[in-house]
Amino acid sequence: MSKPNKELKAADPIEPTESHVPPQLPPYAPGHTCPFVYFDAAGAVGHLNGMAEITLEARRLTMPTDVSNVVLDRVMVAQLRCNMPALRHLRNAIDSALLLAEPVAVPVTEPEVLPSARGPMH
Repeated sequence: MSKPNKELKAADPIEPTESHVPPQLPPYAPGHTCPFVYFDAAGAVGHLNGMAEITLEARRLTMPTDVSNVVLDRVMVAQLRCNMPALRHLRNAIDSALLLAEPVAVPVTEPEVLPSARGPMH
């Protein structure tokens, strides 16, 4: 049989260590190497094995050697592939951008007339 400890002490407080420090997100890397995509339409969409597929296209005007006619054609500029959570995130970003582009209605109110501008009081 062991002898009971007669003196109880409070536990030492835990000193913060690197493992207790919340992780910080890395800063954005400069965007000079990422592509800038301009498109006129989402020409084709699909879904395969849980992945969304969206083909982006742009229209292009070309002039043949006989300058009598300008030819309009469509070219593929990007193919988006993403999972469903990423697709929902993209949809939310697009909805937010559309909302920001909506015109803001400014209410028209009558200007307030100050008492001093009304003339002499009778």
